[in-house]
Amino acid sequence: LRQHADPLTRPLVEPLLRDADGRVQATAAYTLGRMKTAAALKALLAVPVSAMEPRVSLAVSEALLERGAPEALPRLTELTNAVDPDIQCRAVMRLTLKRDPRLRARLQTLLAKLPVADRIPILGELARHQDREALEALRHLRPTAARSEMDVRIADELVSSGDEDARLFLEDTAKNEGPLRLLAA
Repeated sequence: LRQHADPLTRPLVEPLLRDADGRVQATAAYTLGRMKTAAALKALLAVPVSAMEPRVSLAVSEALLERGAPEALPRLTELTNAVDPDIQCRAVMRLTLKRDPRLRARLQTLLAKLPVADRIPILGELARHQDREALEALRHLRPTAARSEMDVRIADELVSSGDEDARLFLEDTAKNEGPLRLLAA
């Protein structure tokens, strides 16, 4: 259902916001956010913030933000103080992209605290929004040879930002035998 955000599936997805598993709740929020219907927005707004774990609250906030709902901004602002540095970083990133460029320094501090594997998708998201600093940070991480899954993920994020060298890197990796071949293809 996540891959096909068809409004006809809303009655199936909406109850998943109350699932016991936070990952299911977050996926349901993401899917409803992509539906872009008034009923899906209403379902997202109906979820009480206090009943959510931070990762779910982040997913709901991001879905609301994508819809342009003003309720997203205070939720994201609250999440900038979350205990989990990944949640903090993602909330600050969203606010930086949508509203407050002054948060850039805080975002850099939070990114520095995250393991490289967790930084990659955040830097990629920023780079896709024409953030030069994020693109340069990804380029700095770019490997010269594919030695791990992380190397392929870095190149993939760079390709999403239009980096031709990274595209060639992935093509070369896909031609070689080994476990990374399928990832690079």
